[in-house]
Amino acid sequence: MPSLAYEFSPGDDIYVVIDGSRVEAGTVLVFEFDITVETTRAKYLIKLNDSGEGTVNVPASDVYSNVESALEAAQSFITPTGTPTVTPTPIPSVTQSVTPSVTPSTGTSPTPTPTSSVTATPTVTPTITPTITPTPVAPSSSTVYGTGASSTGDNNVAIGYNADVDHDHSIVLGANGQSSRVGEISNNINSDPANEFFRGEVGFVANTTTTGPTEIFAAGESNERFDIKTNSLVTFKAKVSGYDTVTYNTCHFIFEGAIKRDATNNTTFPAPLVDSILVNEGGLFLVTVTADDINEALTINVTAPTTNLTKWVANVVYEEIAF
Repeated sequence: MPSLAYEFSPGDDIYVVIDGSRVEAGTVLVFEFDITVETTRAKYLIKLNDSGEGTVNVPASDVYSNVESALEAAQSFITPTGTPTVTPTPIPSVTQSVTPSVTPSTGTSPTPTPTSSVTATPTVTPTITPTITPTPVAPSSSTVYGTGASSTGDNNVAIGYNADVDHDHSIVLGANGQSSRVGEISNNINSDPANEFFRGEVGFVANTTTTGPTEIFAAGESNERFDIKTNSLVTFKAKVSGYDTVTYNTCHFIFEGAIKRDATNNTTFPAPLVDSILVNEGGLFLVTVTADDINEALTINVTAPTTNLTKWVANVVYEEIAF
């Protein structure tokens, strides 16, 4: 596969020539390329600012970093639409100079020689006004792209038509996507507004200074768990790692399985989990993953072998069916 260098990156503010006839301001969402037998063509997915067209795919040759360059590129395709200023054509002024030439022997009348001058020079001045709209500012520390995209809370990103994030530290990618948990990256697999099929991951972090079992939470936010929706099935792979900052001993555990919640809010593992201990230096680290029927969630508890500061990180990759 050829290697392509892109001048612009997602999030850059640019100006794009549309249909060879107008210039629009926008923001780069995605860059991509098409490969055929003959050529490789780079292009960008652009979010147009308040033009009513949402997003467009354009070749890289039509994308510019400033409006002057974009207007210059579009100049040969644009028919001036300004109001012409015309100097009216004056009525010709004719000046005749008559110099009689008389030959006494002939007695003929002199023939006048007329001299005329006419000036009429119309001037047309075209006016070309590009459409330039300021880039919208997302609320708080969040960023949104796409028609109908929205975000509440902090440190969020929503990309796509009607993408909605309402949990902190989360990212939603794709049309009709939504967040369900703190610290989540999610995607509505078929973009259906019914929100039945999702895939994604949720991250957990914690610091412990005790040898007792400690529950760790999503994005380190107290009491934020991997919540299980009513009438849903989640298949998952949970990876949990710990690091004693004094002894430098480490651990790494993996758990795979499924968890479900029915219409009467029974949250259970339909089958035992498959767990693996890849690393357990000193042999005294302990991790458990449970189906919490009280909080209707998948929960992670860790136990460190010492009271030293021990840092923990976990990531749960999942696929979800909900109805």
